[in-house]
Amino acid sequence: MKRKGAFYLLILVTGLWTTTACSQDLSRSRAEHLITDSQDFKSPLNMRLLVGSFWAGPDYYNKPAWLKTLEQNGVLTYRESGRTSLFQREAFIDLTPFGKDESKTWAVLNKDFNSKGMERLSAVLYSIPVAQRRFKQVTGIRLDPGGKGATVDYEFVWVPTSEKAFIRIGEPRRCF
Repeated sequence: MKRKGAFYLLILVTGLWTTTACSQDLSRSRAEHLITDSQDFKSPLNMRLLVGSFWAGPDYYNKPAWLKTLEQNGVLTYRESGRTSLFQREAFIDLTPFGKDESKTWAVLNKDFNSKGMERLSAVLYSIPVAQRRFKQVTGIRLDPGGKGATVDYEFVWVPTSEKAFIRIGEPRRCF
């Protein structure tokens, strides 16, 4: 699915133009270069994943599409013990051998995750880069009043960071 974004360029911030030039000099190729070189565009889409035993809320035990996909792709297994509290269920997520190999590139956010005052269980909270933006095209450039900047409209697609692990993950904005 194609995503659209807007990238706002200011003369003072980017230093694109000299005092004798104006934003009309901004070409589509220069706009593409500025967008793809920006830190925001380069940063991956991350999801958080608990691995181990923990008290799961509906966001896990209702088995959302992203969790089912990670199971189908052979990254993890999800199971429940049958123990419940008022709004939660005891759950276990284990990484498969493939998932353990993939997890070497994941950031550990919390090595000893505890579910909000519940009985202490053992889980690790990971941050996983699941997709990266791939630039498609500049679809428009609009001058701002006064000619001191421009708004650039563009399209991009999300590309899985691991074809095997995150293939068929769907539209990331809807899954994570």
